[in-house]
Amino acid sequence: FLDVQKIWYFLPAELVGRTLRGEMEEVRKGYMRNVTILFLDLRHYTFFAEIRDPKAVLSTLNEMFYEITRIITRYDGNVDKFIGDGLMAIFESDTTERKNAANALEASVEIMRFMQTFNTSRYRKHQEEFYLGVGLNSGRVVFGNVGVENLMMNFTAIGDVVNVAARLASHEQNNLIAMSEDTYKLVYRKLKNYRVSKKEEAELRGRREPVTYYHVSGF
Repeated sequence: FLDVQKIWYFLPAELVGRTLRGEMEEVRKGYMRNVTILFLDLRHYTFFAEIRDPKAVLSTLNEMFYEITRIITRYDGNVDKFIGDGLMAIFESDTTERKNAANALEASVEIMRFMQTFNTSRYRKHQEEFYLGVGLNSGRVVFGNVGVENLMMNFTAIGDVVNVAARLASHEQNNLIAMSEDTYKLVYRKLKNYRVSKKEEAELRGRREPVTYYHVSGF
């Protein structure tokens, strides 16, 4: 039992929950859900990895991701995957799309504030600082297994909503939150205390259609 319990650490929380509830048939077939996706892109990491010992790189990366994951979990989000120097999280546990989007926004703001504190500490120790790009997008995705059955599969969410969130995270300037118009419509009432700028008809890498999005700062 202990060994099985340890395996859960390497699986998405949504998949673990559905497995324990006996909902594997739905997992195998795939299912649709309205969610808010958070992508986080860590900047300055490539330079840091180039000049530092790999063990120090891994330790620093895990230190940051430990706290970032705690923040996401605290706002009812699930980390879907770590992607090198970034991550993807899904907010879909609440009953309303508006609440999921609000949770994603609040988690993003707290992550930015954590990184400010983290960088201040590193600056005082004459260590390298890091910067973030965060992309938020809301809409309908499909959950299911991607990969080769009986060999290697990844339970995840896929769809254009995911792709746009990823592109926004990598497209935006340092230490800003970029959110799609769909997310903005769900959380605009919560943005009164921040600086918000609208970007219309922006070209995102790998996407044919331009998007309108908002970047949020002033944390």
